[in-house]
Amino acid sequence: MSRLTRKLATLQRIARERGVRGVLDAAAWTYGPALWRRGARLAASAPALPDALAARRRHGAPPLALAFFGGIGDELLLTTVVHELRRRGSHGTWIFSEYPELWANNAAQDLVVPWDRRHGAWAEAFGWNIILPHYCYYDSAHDADVPPAHHILRVMCERVGILGPITRKPRLVLTPEEEEHGARVPDQVAIQSAGLSARFAAKTKQWFPDRYQAVVDALKGEVNFVQLGSRDDPPLAGALDLRGRTTLRESAAILGRSRAFVGQVGMMMHLARAVDCRAVIVYGGREHPLQTGYSCNENLYVPVPCSPCWQVNTCGFDLACLREVTPTDVVGALRRQLARAGEPLPVDADLIPLDAFPSRAAAGGRTLLRVPNVYGVPVEVEAQFPPLGDAILPTGTDALAPV
Repeated sequence: MSRLTRKLATLQRIARERGVRGVLDAAAWTYGPALWRRGARLAASAPALPDALAARRRHGAPPLALAFFGGIGDELLLTTVVHELRRRGSHGTWIFSEYPELWANNAAQDLVVPWDRRHGAWAEAFGWNIILPHYCYYDSAHDADVPPAHHILRVMCERVGILGPITRKPRLVLTPEEEEHGARVPDQVAIQSAGLSARFAAKTKQWFPDRYQAVVDALKGEVNFVQLGSRDDPPLAGALDLRGRTTLRESAAILGRSRAFVGQVGMMMHLARAVDCRAVIVYGGREHPLQTGYSCNENLYVPVPCSPCWQVNTCGFDLACLREVTPTDVVGALRRQLARAGEPLPVDADLIPLDAFPSRAAAGGRTLLRVPNVYGVPVEVEAQFPPLGDAILPTGTDALAPV
């Protein structure tokens, strides 16, 4: 007997024994808590209803909708996914964005709708399917992110059904006027001294302010540092102080006109790659550059026995991996990057095999894939096949071995 048949039989029995009032009481007992939770969620999201209704009235329902609802860097990474979708001929892609300025002048998406988390309840009520291509989740019991099996950009592409070759590079398109305004001092090098103001900050990513200061002091007279970031970041003497004084796009322009960037894993690292700025990134050992980084950077990774741990705020070894990275290491890496001026930055490539996920044929000639979401639960998404002519590695191979 099917589950539905059993439920109908139960309701018939209750109706015989207790009448209509009994059926209503049973329905309230069974479905009431879920309905109450949904109603409470919609009530909490009431201020967002006018925006949600306006978006539906103006644009209808999205054919394909993407969002991240994470940090700025996470949404910037989403530009890679949208670029690969457009390469595969996908049209009608909506971006529900908390940071719409990231998408200005980017022709890969079809519509950017300013959005926040409260809109999600109304999107669900309207029956919109928004794909959230998250690459990891937080395990509170261990104060650690559960690491991805591959590079985070590959994982994000997989979540939306992308198959075949991809490039691992975010994109931000600046206007010529913005680019020109990015030059603030001669021989500028951008630097960030902390990242604790991020929405999802991790203490295990933070190098030490006194060591950043030592880097600035060691290169005095060779380059001019421009300090970006939050006004709460530790100030660096001798650097042009722009903490908290630039917009997101102004920061991107400054990076685009800098000879290099010095900092840690986070949004600014991804923003530098988006505008083709070389970087020196203090990784320590929390995560491996093969999981989150770019080969064009000098990635200072320390393979201590516990790395990569993906811990967020706690460390049982007093941040030994970060302590092993010295100012001398960073100065040397920066000088190597500066010596590469004029050389094109290599673009990392990856491959998602065509047989990476179970599939089935669907109406309209579509192919649906069963792709695990961030929690490992299979979700059906439409396959996005590579354009004809793309080189395909043999199925079952992987261009980037798991760390």
